[in-house]
Order: sequence, then structure tokens, then C-alpha cells
Amino acid sequence: MPKIKKAKKPLNIKSKIAIYVTISTIIMLVLIWAFNLGFIELFYAESAKGEADKTTKTINKNIDNINNEKDELEDLIKKLATENLFNIAVVNSKNTKSASYTVFSNLKVGYVANLEVFFRNAKANNGRFEDTEEIKIGDDVIRTFLIQTTIIEASDGTEYAVIVEFPITSTKGDFVIIARQLAIVSAILIIMSFAVAYIIGQYVAMPIIDLNESAKHLTTEEVKVNFRGKGYSEIIELKETLNYAKDEITALDKYRKELIANISHDLRTPLALIRGHSEIMRDFPDEVTPENFEIIIAEIDKMTDLVSDMLDLSKLDQSGDTLKLEYFDIVKELKDLYTRRSKLLKNFGYTLEFHADDDKAFVYADSVKILQVIYNLINNAVNYSGEDKLVILRETSTKDKVRIEVIDNGEGISDDVLPNIWDRYYKSEKAHKRADVGTGLGLSIVKSVMGLHPGGVYGVITEEGKGSTFYIELPKIKESDIELDD
Repeated sequence: MPKIKKAKKPLNIKSKIAIYVTISTIIMLVLIWAFNLGFIELFYAESAKGEADKTTKTINKNIDNINNEKDELEDLIKKLATENLFNIAVVNSKNTKSASYTVFSNLKVGYVANLEVFFRNAKANNGRFEDTEEIKIGDDVIRTFLIQTTIIEASDGTEYAVIVEFPITSTKGDFVIIARQLAIVSAILIIMSFAVAYIIGQYVAMPIIDLNESAKHLTTEEVKVNFRGKGYSEIIELKETLNYAKDEITALDKYRKELIANISHDLRTPLALIRGHSEIMRDFPDEVTPENFEIIIAEIDKMTDLVSDMLDLSKLDQSGDTLKLEYFDIVKELKDLYTRRSKLLKNFGYTLEFHADDDKAFVYADSVKILQVIYNLINNAVNYSGEDKLVILRETSTKDKVRIEVIDNGEGISDDVLPNIWDRYYKSEKAHKRADVGTGLGLSIVKSVMGLHPGGVYGVITEEGKGSTFYIELPKIKESDIELDD
């Protein structure tokens, strides 16, 4: 028997956050190491040049002190040289006036003699000249120094050359120091990344984990669970979505229980009547009459209608029952419906009136389903009509739409009940009232069918004690447009 491989369990959100933060930190550290060690020479040289320029500007501001017996310029040069590890010299064109300080004794600027050569080179290059020299340190290490010469002018008009020599390549010691610093920084960042990952994991994951644990109890048996979440907008939205789903499940469970109660009643009553009349006819042959057979057939028809309506709703919910759209004259169809329905309702003691403002009114819809909608609205009006037992079917239209109204003079609908009347299995009264006609699912079918039709509108105008007007609306089609389309 082949072994069934178990699906690999995915990582939880905390682990993923820790991995992502760690990878991000490692990538950042690699970039820092590469940037620092790869460009260390460039940074070193540019930094040294910048300090050399500052040194030259400082000497330029104090050049008039070259003739001062207090050696103020000498002291300044010594300070600048020792702070920046520079060799510094100031000479005139004849090398007769000079001030200098040497940090690196084995370099060109370490020797005062022949410094006027730097003066002449700078003079010949518009007052600025740079040169380099390489010094061997140890057996195989060569260090490069830059000699930067700049011509400046004292207040008495005498020109001087400020010569600054400094290293532009780092030493092995510099490299080691930077590497050690980076290692320390890397260790600190890695430790911090774990701490940050933990904190982020707690902040991001815990609300999700809490919602997930609550969601595990979201069943029709445990719909009282309440979802709580905070921290960021997505969690709050998820909490609201789950609470909405909970409310929907609660409502669905309520409707399910009402469905069982209502259908049980709707089936039990006709079955009881059928059984009762059948037993009477069995026990008393004289009771085998057309009237009793008519009662049994009528009750069977009611059960058939109930099952048919339930199947229609199921098809509409599953979107498996598509519309068969066509152009048709709805006034003509209403007249035919009125003729058939008025005769049947008359047998129950009801009066159905029909009024139409148009001789013809064309719409583009599913004629069978639209007539089913009107049929259900008429049944609803019959069941809730007033003492006059009058139901009015009326057609009106405007330039753009056709409106069908079904009017009764019953008790009307209260405001607290009105939002729920289109829900299936909803009943405003706890005491179940048996309908004279229909199954009690008609308004749900109206809602579903009109929701499928393009431009379809449905609604009710009602007031307690003054009856109700249920209506549907469809876009009106010009007869000339139908002929062109054909």
C-alpha cells in the first residue's frame, strides 16, 4: 500500500516575520560591509583632501603672522599638523621665509630645503598643484601620500605657498579597526533584529491568532462568539468582517429554524386534512363525494406549490436558473393573468380588479418569471387584504419605465417589520397564519427574480391601517426599437 505523504505544515506568521526580519538584517549588513570595506580608500582620500583644504584656508587667514616674532603661525601649523597627521610647510618664492611642522619625517615636505620648487609648480598651474609620492612601509606595503600646494597672498602682497602632505591610502591598522567596528555593529544589529522580530510578531500576529481562535468557535451552535481585534486597520476590518459573518450565520440559523417550523406547519395542515377526509370516505362510503375529493386535490395542490416555490428559490440562489430575456407586451400578459386569476379568486370570495394606462407596453425581460412575480404579489395581497377582500392590479408607465402595482386595503406593514418582509421564511406574526393562497415564499421570489433583471426595481409603499402597494418596475422599450432590432 503506497504511503500517503502528509502535507507540509506552513510556517506560522511569527516564524515568517522572524525569518523576513533576519534576512533583511543580513542583507543590510552585507551592504554595509561591502560599502565600507569596498570604498574605504575612496572615503579615506576624500576625507583627507577635505581636511587639507580646511587647513590651507586656516593658514591663509593667519598668514600675516609669519613675520611675528612670537611664532604664532608656527604654533598654528604645529597644531594643525598634529591634529590631522599632516606635514605642513609655508614658503615664499625664494624659500627665505618659511614655517613648517613635520609629522612624517621621511617625506618630501619633511625637508625644508628646495621647497621653492613646490611654489614654482603651483605658480605655473594657476596657483594650485598636486603631486604624489609612495613610501614603502615594511617589506611589501606601499603607502601613497598626496602633496597639495596652494598659492596664497599676505596683506603686504607677498605670495606664499602652503604645502600640505598627507596619506590618501589607509593602513592595515585602519582596516582592522573598521572591521572590528563593523563586527560589533553587526552583532548588535542581529541581536536587535531578533528583538524587533519578536516585538513585531507579538504586535502583528497576536491579534490574528486571537481572531483565528475565536473563528474556530464560529459555528451555528456557537454563534454567540464575539470577535475583538485592534492594532492596525486590517485587523479592525477583519474583525468587522468576522462579526458581520457571525451576524449572518445567526440570522441564517434563525431562518433555518423558522423554515423547519413553517414548512412543518404548511405540510402538516394539508396532510391532516387529506388524512381526515380520506378516513371519512373510507369509513363512511356515503361521504365519497366530489366535494371531499376537491378538498383533497386542493390541499395536494398547495403542497405542490410549496415545493415548487422552494425549488425556484434554490435555483435562483445557485444562479443555475438563467433568464430567458425577450421583448413582450406586458399589458397583454397582465390581461391574460387577470382573466385567469380573477375567476379563481372569486371562488374564495375575493375581488381582483385590473387597470391599465396603456394599450401596449413593451419590456425586455423573462416573461415567465415576471408573471410569476406578479402572481406572487397578488397572492400576498389576497392573504393580507382587508375586510373588503379587494385586490387591485394596476399598470402605469412613464417615458422610460413600466410600473406594475398590486394594491390591498389591509392592515399595512409596521416600520419595524418592513425591512424584513423580503427575507425568505420571515413572518411578522409568531402565530402562524395559514394563507388562503400561495406558500408564504412569494416575496422572496420577487426579490430574487427582480434582482436578476437588468434595471429591475421592486418595493412597497405602506402605512399601518391603510393597506399596502407592492410594485415592480422595468425599463420601457419603444415598439419602433423592437422592430429595428428584429
